[in-house]
Amino acid sequence: MRKITSQYPDKVPVIVERRTGVQVQNVPNVAKNRFLSPRDITVEELMQIIRTRMQQKYQGELFLYVDQKMLQAKQLIGDIYWKFKDKEDGFLYLSYSNKRPFDVYLDLVNRTNLVLIGLIFLLFFYLNFFFDFI
Repeated sequence: MRKITSQYPDKVPVIVERRTGVQVQNVPNVAKNRFLSPRDITVEELMQIIRTRMQQKYQGELFLYVDQKMLQAKQLIGDIYWKFKDKEDGFLYLSYSNKRPFDVYLDLVNRTNLVLIGLIFLLFFYLNFFFDFI
């Protein structure tokens, strides 16, 4: 890694992967997930590079994350690199998704509400059956 950073002092080694553990719908993988990104580009510019490297054309929303935190479009990659680079290998690990953290929370809440409604319905059905039986 030191050889790369000394050979390209104005670049940042980045690894980008599709986010896991979240419902990511219709977002293709990146063909090459290792980048030497210029330090002075913004997250928004890096997202455009990622779109060009996707295996299929994708025009939907994309959000970049580092350590489960969503990155702002105007943040510089160089600043993010110094805060969040991996201490062992020196790479900046980013993930992308088409969902914002709040959207993921809403999906979870909606699923939880459906389960609760189902449980209330079953409880009502059993209580109604029990009291009719007595």
